[in-house]
Amino acid sequence: MSHENSKVLNCSIVADVDPVTRTLRRGALLRILNPPQGVRYSLKKGNPNFRRHIGHYSGGLITMSMTVIRYLADGFRSPSSRADVEHTFFWSLGKHTLPWFHENDQSASQFLMTYAGLAGFPMRRVRDLLLAQTRSNLFRGFIVWSNWAKKGFVEDGFDSADIHVIPPPVPVRVTRDQRECKNILFIGRDYRRKGGDTALAVFRKVHSSIPESTLTYVGPLEAQKIPPGVKYYANPDDRTLFNEIYPSADIFFMPTRADAFGISLVEAMSFGIPPVTTNTGSIPEFVVNGSNGFIHDAEDVDSMAESILTLLQSPATRRAMSTNALNTVSEKFSPDVIGKKLLALYQSAV
Repeated sequence: MSHENSKVLNCSIVADVDPVTRTLRRGALLRILNPPQGVRYSLKKGNPNFRRHIGHYSGGLITMSMTVIRYLADGFRSPSSRADVEHTFFWSLGKHTLPWFHENDQSASQFLMTYAGLAGFPMRRVRDLLLAQTRSNLFRGFIVWSNWAKKGFVEDGFDSADIHVIPPPVPVRVTRDQRECKNILFIGRDYRRKGGDTALAVFRKVHSSIPESTLTYVGPLEAQKIPPGVKYYANPDDRTLFNEIYPSADIFFMPTRADAFGISLVEAMSFGIPPVTTNTGSIPEFVVNGSNGFIHDAEDVDSMAESILTLLQSPATRRAMSTNALNTVSEKFSPDVIGKKLLALYQSAV
C-alpha cells in the first residue's frame, strides 16, 4: 500500500484508562494530541479495566498477583476497524485483523520486578502471552520509550529488530520569565515510589537554609499536616497544571525510587525547569548530570538538597540548565522529530 504526501493514513489507537485519574493514560494522550503529519488517529478503549488502587503500583505482592491473574483471565478483545494500522498501548492487547504495533514504557519483566517484586509464573505467563502475540503475521513491532526498555524486551526474549525506540512527543512550552523565585515542584501520585517522603525531607533541609524557598507538592500527602512553605495540590486538572503549576516552578524535584520513564520530568523540562532527580530506569538517557539537571541515588537526601541549594543560590547555573533542558526536549521529544519517526514506522507496516 503506497502512501503519498496527500494521502491520510488512518491509525486506530487502543488504550486503557488510567485507574487513578480515570482519564486516558498520559503516553497515549500525548500521541493523540500530537499526531504525525499525514496521520489521522481514532481512539478505542482497551482492556483491562484495572481497579483504582492498582494505578499506584504499590498494592503489594498479593494485590499485584491477583491483578495479573485478572489480566490474564480477561482475555483479549477482538477489534473491528476500518483503519490502516492499529497501535495498542500498555496492557491493551487483542486479536488483531490489522497490521499492528504495541507500545509500552517497559517490558513485562521490568514492570513486574520493579513494582511488585514478582517473578516466576506471573512473569513467565505474561511474557509467553506477549511472545505468542508477536508470532502473528500482522505484528509489526514494539514501540518503547527508551533504550533501557528495549534492553528489557530483548532480555524477555523478543527480537531487537522488532523494538523501536520512539518516546512520547512533548512540545516545548513558552519559556517562562527568568525571575528571582525559589519555588521547587514535586509531582508524584504514588507517595512511596515517587519519593514523596524524600521530597519533604529534602525540602526541610533546603527551607532551613533558605526560609523564603517554597515547595509545590502535587499528589497524595501522607503527612499529618502540611509543612511550612509547602503549597499542596491533591489532584489538579491539566489546565491548572500547565497554566499555573509548571510555569511557577524554578526546579523540578523527582526523587523517584522506581520509574520507567517519568513523563512529568520531560514536561517540566519542556518549560525550561531544570530537574533534580534519580538514576532510575531510563532517566539518565535524557537528564545529563550537571548539564540539564542533577542526578542522584534515590536515597541520597543530602546530595539532593545540595543540588537544589546550588540551583536556588546560583541564577546563572539555573538559567544555563534551563536552556539545556529546553534544547533536550526540542531535540529528543518534539512532535516534529517524533512524528517523522512514527510516520515512517506506520508507512512501513501497511
